[in-house]
Amino acid sequence: MPQAYFFATFGYCILCFGLLLWSASNSFQHNYLLQNAGLYGFFSHKVFCSYDYSITKVKTIQCKRTGVYFDLGETLSDLRASAPKTCCQMFQKICLRISTNIFIALLLFGLNYGIYQLLRIDYISSKDSQHNLRLLTIPLIICACNFLVPMIFNIIGYHENYSSRRTKLYVNTFRESVLRMSTLLEVVYYWLFTRGCGSAEVPEVGVCHDCWETELGQEIYRLVIVDFVVSVLFGSFLKEFCRKLLSKMRLSKEPVFDITSNVQDIIYSQNLCWFGFFWCPLLPLVGIIKIILTFYIKYFSARLNCRPSMHMWRIAQTKTVLILSLTLQYLILLMTLCYSVYLKSASKNCSPFRNLGVIFDVIRNIREQISEINDIIAFVLNYMSTQYFFFYLSLFILMACIYFRMISSGRRKILHILRNSIATEGGTKKFLLLLYNTN
Repeated sequence: MPQAYFFATFGYCILCFGLLLWSASNSFQHNYLLQNAGLYGFFSHKVFCSYDYSITKVKTIQCKRTGVYFDLGETLSDLRASAPKTCCQMFQKICLRISTNIFIALLLFGLNYGIYQLLRIDYISSKDSQHNLRLLTIPLIICACNFLVPMIFNIIGYHENYSSRRTKLYVNTFRESVLRMSTLLEVVYYWLFTRGCGSAEVPEVGVCHDCWETELGQEIYRLVIVDFVVSVLFGSFLKEFCRKLLSKMRLSKEPVFDITSNVQDIIYSQNLCWFGFFWCPLLPLVGIIKIILTFYIKYFSARLNCRPSMHMWRIAQTKTVLILSLTLQYLILLMTLCYSVYLKSASKNCSPFRNLGVIFDVIRNIREQISEINDIIAFVLNYMSTQYFFFYLSLFILMACIYFRMISSGRRKILHILRNSIATEGGTKKFLLLLYNTN
């Protein structure tokens, strides 16, 4: 049982990591490498070829026209941002960005410190009559922070005066990802270092619970359920349905379906499943059901309550940024999981690894069994379980990243040269036609 559980989890992690890398590399290649090779012909193509003349509905025409307008404005703002600025403007911009980032860092630190102090309170007591309700305190606070703090980020981003809407979107996306990831890591850190058993070298650090793996899985399971209720209740009902009623009474504007915020909710749900699947094996099934229900609820809410967004520029590039953010968060998950597998002591009374010192002893036991049969395989497994193997593996991955980065840079330069050749050829043909007409 321990071997099957360990290797099934390991295979699942490798499969997810491979799919994420493949998706991120393809998305980056198609949406950045091939599209950002130059601006030659961009404006003429956008003006004369981007409009769909088969559209007949007035709202769709308005949406398409406004989308083209914002796309042109976004490109022009990027060109203006590259223009030289005065020293006073640069100093004012740097001071504003530093002050806002310090404020956001202090805000995130305060939130995580408050969550950690709440987690330290012994609120789980079987003698308390409100025991079941108190179990939901931390999940409710975390979900409330994930819902309310991004509004503060949007207000701060509005006053930072970014020249590009896309830059503002990327900055807010990064800050929201850091917020959600930090609160989730705070919960995992609490259960690994405070409530769970210590490492193999120091097995009695903190207050050691008999079944800390089970309690960690239950905590993340409650986070999944509460996040679903909060996202549906506040996201679909208050933000969309109630604003739709207010717009009918002309007290507010008609709500717009926020694609980036809803995608961040899906990424957070996926992170919860990844963080909890090792401690709660049925959590991926619950996550799939949650995502399916969320999709249909959001779908009908968008159809009935929301109007189309007018900012439809470069959604594919935003998708690439979100995929890269998901990949980075998955790497953080893998580091946390590797720490718990390699250094954390397993519970003595529960989990499939209760008879082992640490979870990684599964590999050591297999190595000892194989050493009695074949010394070469035992030597290979022994080397793979040392830190030298992981060092060389990390070095190989780093060199592979540098290699593919150089290939991408070379392809970008080739595309730039080809586009300049097309422009030169067009100018030559224009000159020849002008010379022919004069003769």
